[in-house]
This record gives sequence, structure tokens and C-alpha cells, in this order.
Amino acid sequence: MAIKFDRAYLDMTDASMQGTDISWTFNSLQMGNTQIIVTIYGGVAKYVLQHVYDVQIFVLDEVKPMASTAILSYLGRVNIAMRLIREQYPDAQLYEVQATAKAPSTNPNDISQLKVVCRAGTGTAIINSTGWGTFGAVSFIGQPWLEDVVIDWPIAMELTEADSLLKAAGFTGSYGNVTLRHPLYPGVNEPYYIFGMTSGQYVFVGVNDKKVTVNQAGQPFVSTESVTA
Repeated sequence: MAIKFDRAYLDMTDASMQGTDISWTFNSLQMGNTQIIVTIYGGVAKYVLQHVYDVQIFVLDEVKPMASTAILSYLGRVNIAMRLIREQYPDAQLYEVQATAKAPSTNPNDISQLKVVCRAGTGTAIINSTGWGTFGAVSFIGQPWLEDVVIDWPIAMELTEADSLLKAAGFTGSYGNVTLRHPLYPGVNEPYYIFGMTSGQYVFVGVNDKKVTVNQAGQPFVSTESVTA
């Protein structure tokens, strides 16, 4: 058995057996129409069966994702923002993503409003979301964005995974914002999802090492002490 899909539209996150069936899980990366093609080989007669599944990826403005609805993930939405910025500034590199919810929540899918900040030449390009996967015009500031290291895009960790690690470390309270950034600070060697907890803490989840660390309100950089659940 083989499966083919357009990696510009879909990202396979899991493949497993469900009884006698194979189950695949995908994240959507951009809007549009695409296909998933499953080819089955085998049998004494050496048959080949091919199933083609049409997939439509769309956004529902101001509506949160539901389990039964294939809409854009966090990474998919940032991917759209990066594409829009790079259409005007091809050399743009990601600095940070500031994401907020309309009200504090424990659900990462409530983080619906995005502000994406990029280095663009000697200045800074910024774009803000207008809906779930839609964005306004790109604005440009003729000066550099300070205190961040450029993030190699794309990254592998979804916001939902960072949220799961956050909760597994014992931080089960609500948060109103999440910032993806790589702070420019000695000893900080990777990007982090930084959760602004309503408790006043800033909890950092490492994109690469997946470790959870914590800062009190007012501390602008990640601490070196890991949190154990």
C-alpha cells in the first residue's frame, strides 16, 4: 500500500493501525483543493487498486476548529502569512508570531488572532490576521526588530503539541496569549512557544528539545531550570 499527497497543502502527522484499517492524520497547510491517492498492491492475481480522495481545505472566519472540520492549523495559518510577506519581500525571515485569544482559555484553538513579524532587508515586515487564515495588508517599518533571533521556517512543532506539553508539566490553567520567538539571550539556543498564563507566569515550551521552563511576570527571557511534572 502507498499513499501520495501534495506536501504544499498537507502534512502527515501520524499513521497507525485501527483494527484491520490504516489510519492517517493530516494537518492542513494552506487553503485550496487537493487530492490524496491511496494505491493498494497485492493478491495472487497481482492486482492494483487506486482510491482518489478529493480534499477541500477552507477557513471559517471567527469560527474555532472542530474535530470533524478540516480547517487550517496554527502552522498552516502562519505559513499563509509567511507566503504573503514573501510575495513582497522575498528575503523575509521569521522573527516572531504574537498570538492572542479574545478571552483567556485552556484551549489552543482559541488562540485565533495572529501578528507575524519578519525581518525584511534592513527593516521589518508585519502582517495581522483578519480571520481564521485570512490576513490584512503587509506593513513595513524601516528599522530592525530587536531582541529576537531569526527562526528557521517552517518549524516542526504545532501549537497543539506545545499546549499538550504545557499541561503535562502541570500548567493546566488558562492563558490569553502565546508568542513564538527565539529570544536573543545568552544560553537560549532555540525558539519557544511562550504561554502568557493568567497566573502571571510565562511558561516556555522548547520547539526542539520540548522541555518546559517557567518565568515569573516581568522576566523577558527563559530560565535554565527545567520544570518537572
